[in-house]
Amino acid sequence: MGFEIKRGSKRLREFRFSYPFAFYHVSTAKAAGACQLDDPVWFEVVGEELSQLEEEGLWQCLALVLMPTHLHMIVRLGRGGDLSRAMKLFKGRTAHRINELKGGSGSIWFKGFHERLIRDNEKLSGYYNYILKNPVMAHLCATPAEYPYFRIKPEIQEFL
Repeated sequence: MGFEIKRGSKRLREFRFSYPFAFYHVSTAKAAGACQLDDPVWFEVVGEELSQLEEEGLWQCLALVLMPTHLHMIVRLGRGGDLSRAMKLFKGRTAHRINELKGGSGSIWFKGFHERLIRDNEKLSGYYNYILKNPVMAHLCATPAEYPYFRIKPEIQEFL
């Protein structure tokens, strides 16, 4: 009997590795029934938590766009970084704070997340452009500069 992994299998997560100082494109979605994510309160909480995780040395978030139903980030893991741990902390803390601020309860984020290891500067540039253009492609604005839920650090320019 051969080793088989089916699409969507929990076994796929067993083989998720995190590489210190590597760049990742990370996406996650809101939970079913949760409010829209493109909200000033959400954006402030997300930004504060990203900064907190940076201070803890888990990652550096170089680019973020918070869309109505999902978010995209480019992160660079820290020394000994563990992407799964960082995402668990990020999602748990933001959900707790948002529920507290909005007087609600329940799931805010979809349980999982999707990541892509970014292996070279060309791919990094492509993911950066994807994040930048995501609100325009979704017809939420005419230009990226018009969309209020961006966080892009100038340091990303040195890697592009």
